[in-house]
Amino acid sequence: MSTPDTSSTSLVLNRRLLAALLSLTLASCGGEEWDEGMGGESLEPARSGGALTQSITVLSPNGGESLRSNSFGTARWSASGVTAVKVELTVDGSTWRTVVASADAASGSYSWGVPVIATNVAKVRVSDASNSAISDTSNAAFTLTTSGGGGTFDGVLINEVLVNEAGTDVTREFVEVVNPKTTAQDISGWTLWDAAGPRHTFPSGTSLGAGRGVVVFGAASGIPAGLTNAVAASTGSLNLSNGSETVTLKGPTGNVIDSVYLDSALSATDGVSATRSPDGTSHASFVVHTSVASTLASPGKRANGTSY
Repeated sequence: MSTPDTSSTSLVLNRRLLAALLSLTLASCGGEEWDEGMGGESLEPARSGGALTQSITVLSPNGGESLRSNSFGTARWSASGVTAVKVELTVDGSTWRTVVASADAASGSYSWGVPVIATNVAKVRVSDASNSAISDTSNAAFTLTTSGGGGTFDGVLINEVLVNEAGTDVTREFVEVVNPKTTAQDISGWTLWDAAGPRHTFPSGTSLGAGRGVVVFGAASGIPAGLTNAVAASTGSLNLSNGSETVTLKGPTGNVIDSVYLDSALSATDGVSATRSPDGTSHASFVVHTSVASTLASPGKRANGTSY
């Protein structure tokens, strides 16, 4: 009488045991459940209706908060099955403006510069960057205030931005960064971002002197003749939107140094920049350049034409 071959049965049982252990371990860590597959031949994430479960939940601001202009706002969320998220803001309850086009979903947060707008109907929306159907919005409205000054920007800052270049010469787009402090600041490895991604990295050994400014242009050909405190975007373009835009300055570890949201009203005229008023003041609002000077813009200089 022959002895039954139990090796295949043991293999299936062992694989099923492994699947059960994996499921219990992942579940205890907040992970996905796993299926063992038919006959134990494969292990894969559990699916709902044949597809991986994907979800996003806005955590804050989620209704009732009050944020102050020219300070940092932080959007926070939880996400499952999503790699990158798009963060948007509405200040009128209907028109959505991009804060960042693609942020790491796993980070769970993104800091942004609160715009200089007073409203009590603001909301944020966080969606899958590749599938807008997967999204969540603040449960209720929150408030943006322009009173009381405030803000958290006390160091190097974004001082002037030209997002709507004259004509179609995008090389003349620029972002002016100013150090209002009384000591020099090493900005090696710092980066400039628009809402879509990084546009410039300051090289190693870059120092911004006390009370000095540096201007990043879309390309070297866009730098005005004689302007010495200017560089070309390391990526070859700033790619700034002619409408509303978010510009962010980050430190070498990705920490936000300054972030400003520029409403479309600040870029309505070709070749006219948006500038802080007064110049180099951390809590100052952005205004149309022609409202404080007779010139359209003043890259590398103060609005009154004097040098940094």
